[in-house]
Amino acid sequence: MFIRYLLFTFFAKLNKAKIFYNSREIYAHLAGLRKKKFVQKIIAKIESKFIGKVDFVLVTGEMDKEYLAESYGLNNILVLRNLPKFTEVKKIKIDLREKLNIPNDQKILLYQGVILEGRGIKKVIDVLDKINNAHFVIIGDGEFRKQFESEITGKPIESRVHFIGQVNHKDLLSYTASADLGLALIENISLSYYYALPNKIFEYIMAEVPILCSDLPQMKKIVDDYKVGNYVNLEKDNLANAINRMLNDNELLNEYKANCKQAAKELNWDFEFNKIKDLLLN
Repeated sequence: MFIRYLLFTFFAKLNKAKIFYNSREIYAHLAGLRKKKFVQKIIAKIESKFIGKVDFVLVTGEMDKEYLAESYGLNNILVLRNLPKFTEVKKIKIDLREKLNIPNDQKILLYQGVILEGRGIKKVIDVLDKINNAHFVIIGDGEFRKQFESEITGKPIESRVHFIGQVNHKDLLSYTASADLGLALIENISLSYYYALPNKIFEYIMAEVPILCSDLPQMKKIVDDYKVGNYVNLEKDNLANAINRMLNDNELLNEYKANCKQAAKELNWDFEFNKIKDLLLN
């Protein structure tokens, strides 16, 4: 890593180019490292040595900015959230009900993203028997997929859980738009997850899909600011009740959908990038 940094810095300076450090997460506190304290310390040490030498540090949320500024004494941090480009997805919607043979009277709960622990997938599987009018669709792949598939095998809910794997990213929002409720149920198992502001939140908004997310601060703020869904403590009964309340209130879902449509005009890549492009490009 040290040699790569020196080479990268040398060629950047040689070409009079700026150096950006893309801190998409709090890397020393990733969920997968939460039981590896020594590795966390090594990563933090390396990061502290080099992070102050770049022109700008890019983060995806205000709380990430505050954490890095306090931890490393930085004042060169820019927030650039991971937002999708503005897209009229309704014109190219892919019908998940038709694709997966889901009856029209059933609602679709959607998770999209990497299939890992701490993403709320197991939480939904555990309460699906308390939700009678919905199918759970998972778009994506990851190391925990086989484990989750094995857990539903032979159970009454098996026919209502659909793993459809990865899809081409250019088609993703077309799949998303078929859902009735988009889930971002990140579990508070690491500092990085506590600060989570996943791009799926903004993909749901762009696809005009109401959101149910964890009651973690950065996701809650988006939901509160734009009135695009709800958030919930992930205790089992709370989660089941929250999903049922939202799915059984079509008027509320339609209100959230309309708010998503308005929010998408601001929560898109072009709008976001324009706020800082002069700093990045000049």
